[in-house]
Amino acid sequence: MGKKILNKINRMNASALNSTILVDRNFISFAELKELTNHSKNTIYKLCNEGTLTRIKAKGVAYFRTDEVKSYLIGIGGSIA
Repeated sequence: MGKKILNKINRMNASALNSTILVDRNFISFAELKELTNHSKNTIYKLCNEGTLTRIKAKGVAYFRTDEVKSYLIGIGGSIA
């Protein structure tokens, strides 16, 4: 397999393992989203600007709705455990 394909599979497996933070919560923080998706800060901002994810700021902290994050992960081929 190519290196790019292996990297994508590893990222999807990491998402499946870390997706436990999406259970029983309505929102996750920016840092949690970054860890969950293995996306850079700039990629997350791009997703927000495109309207793929909605960023909600409260007291200077960015949060994301877990239902949107789940839909996004399923859309990119990730799994939610």
